[in-house]
Amino acid sequence: MVKVEKFDFTPILGWSITRYDMFITCKRQYYYQYYAKYDPEFKRAKIDTLKKLTSIPLEIGNIVHDTISAVLKRLLKSRSRIDPQRFDAFVEEMAETYCRSKTFFEVYYKEMASVGPADILSGINECLKAFLGSSRFEWIKDQAIAGKHDWLIEPPGYGEARINGLKVYCKVDFLFVIDGKIIILDWKTGKRNKEKHKKQLFGYCT
Repeated sequence: MVKVEKFDFTPILGWSITRYDMFITCKRQYYYQYYAKYDPEFKRAKIDTLKKLTSIPLEIGNIVHDTISAVLKRLLKSRSRIDPQRFDAFVEEMAETYCRSKTFFEVYYKEMASVGPADILSGINECLKAFLGSSRFEWIKDQAIAGKHDWLIEPPGYGEARINGLKVYCKVDFLFVIDGKIIILDWKTGKRNKEKHKKQLFGYCT
């Protein structure tokens, strides 16, 4: 089994591709995301409320990631065929739970009255259909499964690591070993961004 090193908490900020892109795009947003909580001038409750806002595209991505993680963990126990009805019910229940428990950007800023499963299931199902019907998934089931005891699927925590002694956050979606090679797969549901995604994978590899 691949082991993930754990580190004690320190308040020192670390690098991740998400944090880096936020800093480059909007330093004001970066400040409120990571520094304002230490500034007594700003009300922590308001900051926390805004930081917890999510969006329809984000939750589509979250549910797709969590569902694929569940599918892979199921593969560790069984290679039996996935029952379509039970699978659909599982995804719908997850969508219902996520929509009920989170505050959406679209609702907070009054773009929509509410966000429910009907608003996100189409996008979720499109992504999951593509994954389950892909040659990559068949390859995982037919070949990568042989090394399943070394699979690392969505490890807990934030993926904290060290590169040359500096703190970084590089949490992989799926890592496994096949034919002596380490393979890293990262699921994407948004637009392709070659440069951003390449930097992210470089961080994982390092």
